Amino acid sequence: MGNYLSPIALKNDKETIDFRQSFKLKGRNVGAIYNTETKNFEVQDRIILKIRSKRYQLVEYHFHTPGEHEVDGKIYDAEVHYVFFQLAEDQECLPENHQCGNICCGDMPAEVDPNLTPLIVARVFKNDEEAKTEDLLNFPVLFPETYFQYDGAFSALDDSFLPVRWIVGDWYLHYNVAQLEPIAKDAAPLQPTNGRIVLYRNKCRKVC
Repeated sequence: MGNYLSPIALKNDKETIDFRQSFKLKGRNVGAIYNTETKNFEVQDRIILKIRSKRYQLVEYHFHTPGEHEVDGKIYDAEVHYVFFQLAEDQECLPENHQCGNICCGDMPAEVDPNLTPLIVARVFKNDEEAKTEDLLNFPVLFPETYFQYDGAFSALDDSFLPVRWIVGDWYLHYNVAQLEPIAKDAAPLQPTNGRIVLYRNKCRKVC
């Protein structure tokens, strides 16, 4: 995994492979708790993402300024990462005492099966001072309709090299980035692709 770090540059060209997959997202973020030490918004609600037969639960989200991934030749002003952990077949949700705040430090919650691959959904933001700002504690889960998918790690800033599947939106959202800067994390430098396969999803079914 040391050769497969994140973030990377993503571009829809002859190196990407078009693919299709269905997904369903259930639940709504109505009051996360911001951890000032980790700069993570720890989700208190049960939000489940189902991709094909696999299910993932959202445990935290956080922001980076500037953005981490290069998307279609540009690194944007900010990026949000929604961190999901995969559920086992017989799990309806993660145990209530899982350690949300430690996840991006590379510490797996004791109750989570380390053989199940975490998932990070990333969206990029273009600064727009006129854009309507959101309540960050109730920030919506913004699943992209067009996105890249690749396998990497949590971040080059994290020395755990924990394997992660990334879904990165291919279009920017307008946001007043000044609101994010005081609570955002630094951005990790771009990493080499090292021959990894990058998938591209052009159109997704409507989120349920």
